[in-house]
Amino acid sequence: MNDQVQATLNPVVLEKVYSEASHWVRQANQVVWGVGTLFVPTSVAALWFAVTTSASRPLLAAASLFMFAFWIAVSVLYARTSLIARNALVAIERSWELDPALRVFTLQSKYVTGSITVIRLQSVSFAVLIATWGFIIFLAPPIVPVK
Repeated sequence: MNDQVQATLNPVVLEKVYSEASHWVRQANQVVWGVGTLFVPTSVAALWFAVTTSASRPLLAAASLFMFAFWIAVSVLYARTSLIARNALVAIERSWELDPALRVFTLQSKYVTGSITVIRLQSVSFAVLIATWGFIIFLAPPIVPVK
């Protein structure tokens, strides 16, 4: 066995990689949800503002959709990078021969790569937001300011 493979199997190295990879996954989640806590309420506030005032609906729609789309883009970027870390974590959990109930990242894998993921839910929400804006811009009656 060469030195590089032996270093990879070294328990100290595995613990360090496990620690750093789990920190990266945590950091990626914090960034995604931090951006979401700013942009999602602002996007919805623009929707509310368009419904309750005579402000420019197309301009508010563009701003609202841009903010929500930016959140999805950040999510996709960080999901891709955290998936690399997650794969390493799953491999380390497997190499440690942990009890299946203790393989935290292995257990989470079905929620990260399965049929229902955060990015898919965001995409559905984005489609609903687009449809709502379409209704507000094209079908909802304009707000007439009260004199």
